[in-house]
Amino acid sequence: MWEDQRVSSQPRYRQLIADLRFVARQEIIFGLHVHVGVDDADKAIHIANGMRVHVPILFALAANSPYWRADDTGFASTRMPIFRAFPRVGIPPYYKDWADYESRIGFMVESGVMEDYTYLWYDVRPHPNFGTVEVRAMDAQTRVEHTLGLAALTQAMVKELSEHYESGKQLARYPYEMLDENKWLAARHGMDGELVDLPERRLVPAKELARRLYDRLREHAQDLGSVGDFEAIEDLLANGNGAHRQRVVYEANHDYGEVMREIVEATRGADPSA
Repeated sequence: MWEDQRVSSQPRYRQLIADLRFVARQEIIFGLHVHVGVDDADKAIHIANGMRVHVPILFALAANSPYWRADDTGFASTRMPIFRAFPRVGIPPYYKDWADYESRIGFMVESGVMEDYTYLWYDVRPHPNFGTVEVRAMDAQTRVEHTLGLAALTQAMVKELSEHYESGKQLARYPYEMLDENKWLAARHGMDGELVDLPERRLVPAKELARRLYDRLREHAQDLGSVGDFEAIEDLLANGNGAHRQRVVYEANHDYGEVMREIVEATRGADPSA
């Protein structure tokens, strides 16, 4: 329960509580952040813009928070609506280039609403201090192999978009509200629902879109030497994401303690001494 938790002594987090109060206090949620190095600022903007389309698929694959305060919320990712209460979150704006990004973020900093760009908690953001594009949309994973698989999938996406930029191609533009709608559908239903195939303007099974992406990016993962980790996405497609697996355990006996024990065992993994 968030009421029982102590806030970190780091000044940043104490200030967050002072600024956001209840919104920050009740945020007992856990996300997976993946950083991928990018060698050019304008390329990083192109990649971040392109990743906006992929966020819902990543979100559906990674959804792993169906329960909140001993209640089945009906969401595959309860983390999404909880975090949505924060300012500057969700699908990021579209930026024309690095100069546009720098100008708009500079406006926010100069106006005093935030200290620096790290107070943008969007699903995807350039991270100039690290020289990366950071993808922040996904739930933390129970199994380490799924964490590695999602990291490998994200890296392959960045590679594809990097090559897209280098070839001089333009990104397809879709309405922001449709990107956000797809993310909401992914949070609600995970891999068991439908997402909008944006080019076709029709709902299709989330698994179909994820499978299509998996097949297309597998060659990129091979080039990157990460195909072994990448294969964990096949397990998510075949056997369900973390939310699905938690519900299977809960439905057997309606016992949250049993769900927690299963999570602990899966997180710990195999005993190397066994």
